[in-house]
Amino acid sequence: MINEHGLLAVKTEPGKITIIENPNVILLRAAGNYVELFIEDGRLLHRATLQSMLGKMPEYFVQVHRSYVVNLKQLKHIQSELGRYTECIMSDGQQIPIGPQFRSLLMMKLGLQSDD
Repeated sequence: MINEHGLLAVKTEPGKITIIENPNVILLRAAGNYVELFIEDGRLLHRATLQSMLGKMPEYFVQVHRSYVVNLKQLKHIQSELGRYTECIMSDGQQIPIGPQFRSLLMMKLGLQSDD
């Protein structure tokens, strides 16, 4: 899916393939058998599952919730509630929940120790 030049080709509608530069993808959100790709200038819908898309993305894309995969290069900060990190704040201002089962993986990818 991602080529050696860091480009992502996404079938966005019948007869149309949209080319996106990989770093421009902010996050992926599951939408049934589709994935919404949030990019810097909007969003696109692609027919695929979140897991199949995640398997084709670079290592800096991390699943943080059963419905969300974030691009760590677009992550601005992580918010804590009652001592637990519960939200990712992305470059476009979106607040993405962090599922408890994904928290340790996120902390590991960021090189941080989780206090959970």
